[in-house]
Amino acid sequence: MELLADATDMSRSFPIYFAIWYNQEDKKTMHNYLDSSEFKEASIAVLGNRFVTFIRKTTGGDKIDRTQKRSVSLAVITRCLHS
Repeated sequence: MELLADATDMSRSFPIYFAIWYNQEDKKTMHNYLDSSEFKEASIAVLGNRFVTFIRKTTGGDKIDRTQKRSVSLAVITRCLHS
């Protein structure tokens, strides 16, 4: 997995804006782990609620609609072009 981040004004925002899963088996394992109520509290305690929620969305745990996917893709392309 690769995480893309923007460190601009990092102290007040969530800097990670995109995740790329190279291994679909890892993505599925993470999805199953985060969907397990057995590990939910520990995951949030260690990783934080915002990061857990973000990773759940990237693994399909909280479905992202097509509009959001397009917005994220455009944001990634725009940021890559301006870097």
